[in-house]
Amino acid sequence: MMYPIDEDWSQIFNLTADSGWSTGCEWRTAIVVENKARLGGHTETYTDPQSGYPIDMGVKLYHEESIVYEWFTRFNPTIEINVSVTGGAAAQNVDFRTGQILDGLPAANQTFVQKYDTADAVQFIFGISPAFDDILELPTLHRFRPLSLGLLAITNNFQTSSATAELLTANSLLLSKVLATERVSDSGSVKVLVDTPKGRNLIIAKKLFMTVPPTPAALTEAVGYYTSVIRNAGPVNITLQNLAPDQPYALPPVPATNNVNPTFVNPSLSLVYCGTKVGQILNDDQAKAAIIADLKRYQAANGMEPTESEFVAFSNNSPYNMLVGSEATKAGCYKYLYALQGKRNTFWSGAMWRAHDSSGSWAFTNNSVLPALVASL
Repeated sequence: MMYPIDEDWSQIFNLTADSGWSTGCEWRTAIVVENKARLGGHTETYTDPQSGYPIDMGVKLYHEESIVYEWFTRFNPTIEINVSVTGGAAAQNVDFRTGQILDGLPAANQTFVQKYDTADAVQFIFGISPAFDDILELPTLHRFRPLSLGLLAITNNFQTSSATAELLTANSLLLSKVLATERVSDSGSVKVLVDTPKGRNLIIAKKLFMTVPPTPAALTEAVGYYTSVIRNAGPVNITLQNLAPDQPYALPPVPATNNVNPTFVNPSLSLVYCGTKVGQILNDDQAKAAIIADLKRYQAANGMEPTESEFVAFSNNSPYNMLVGSEATKAGCYKYLYALQGKRNTFWSGAMWRAHDSSGSWAFTNNSVLPALVASL
């Protein structure tokens, strides 16, 4: 079907039948190419069929900043204020290496983070960003990239949106994969070859806006991060926090299950998070096996009746928290990344350019990338 939309931003050409493609041309103002069956990236939700309520298993915290409210206001949602993510459940500190429940919070080991006087914040930083490997081993820059005053404010006044608006439009190509691009110079157009469920399309556009992360082998390192909703994972209405009393600041060695959080929508369901160290990526089966092993150790060590834990939802968010080391940072890696903006008619955003944090990425895109893109048209 051919139809014009507003101004000439881009075209889709379906090539001739003898090349295996159908004929036709569509003109659109913008086109979104998405690898998944939905938009939203790490924003993922599982809807419990028993209660009908949603369980957020992806992004859970948004900063107390104007851009966040402006974004949700576009969809006219209601904003709900909750005491905590898990509805105020009791907490247990557990050493998942042994399954033993710990009596209180282990004393802090004052052997690190003295340079920037961040000792009192270590447990807090780990609590809101447990997927970032061993935070004691990360350069300070990467420990603070996802943090802001707005995030600190929201953790004491947690807010969620009940927006049900779908971001899907006719200009979205879902379950689609970019096969190749041609970006010859800063003048002219760019070409993007896309494989879609309905066949291959060639997109010819004025500008290309990329949010695909660099491959770890080419530029960066990353961790493995896995989120899941599990039935019969642990005790009802109790949060399990993984700690290691013999380690600095009691931070558990990774890979490990970070925490097990009950969901207030269904007592039998728990949110379970697992992370690895930098450079280690597990496949789905390996990550699931590691989580189940931790849960079984916990049950056995505390004389609990063994349960058959069932994954009702699972998401592999790897590669996660992409970063470069201290030497690459000193050598100007991020300076060179930012200098890519606009080169060959291509603009960039995403976790590598700002932080693995939705609010931060929104602010970077809105305040830095889009103004430059619009100015270049």
